[in-house]
Amino acid sequence: MSCPVTRYDRAPEGYAESVAEWIANPHAYFVAFGAEARAFQKRHRSERLRTMTLVAEAEKLTAFRPVCLSLDDSSERVTSWAEVFSVATSRLVAACPETFAALQEAGELTWLGCAPGGVAADELLAAGSLRSEFNSLEEVVARVQWLFLMCGIKLNEVIVQVDPYTDDEWKSRKAEIDSRRAADKAFMDGRRAAQKAWAERHE
Repeated sequence: MSCPVTRYDRAPEGYAESVAEWIANPHAYFVAFGAEARAFQKRHRSERLRTMTLVAEAEKLTAFRPVCLSLDDSSERVTSWAEVFSVATSRLVAACPETFAALQEAGELTWLGCAPGGVAADELLAAGSLRSEFNSLEEVVARVQWLFLMCGIKLNEVIVQVDPYTDDEWKSRKAEIDSRRAADKAFMDGRRAAQKAWAERHE
């Protein structure tokens, strides 16, 4: 499907409605794992951590604990989706003041404490006065997706490294991985020894 992502202040009429559709069904509009995510995964190899993008329904993303948010090769450590929201808001308000001014004028930022005609979002951010209240974690994630799309950034360009395990789950999983590796190594060592013995007998 067509997905003309652009900044809200440069977008045609009805862009906000399109963004809502993209968030509701992101896999229909975005390739989930693009070149940026592959490059990030290659640079930050990890047995435990998983590289994802924001191309997923908000409810599904909440099942994972984020540990890093990366965009344009700039990464920040996080510990929760609330921190992802905070980092995203701070970066985007600073980078796209015109976009947030247009959103505020259109009444799209009342949920962030920015009323039309009120103090600008970038001024509230500088003063530490931006306020937001959410009813669920899914709403937090959906707002993160919304902010990036309103600023003209595709969901598959935003990389989130997540930890899918608790410490106890990872301890058990790591033991399984190590056991399998030991078994594979023993098999290969035995195979090489058998091949060497066969070669020596037939010299």
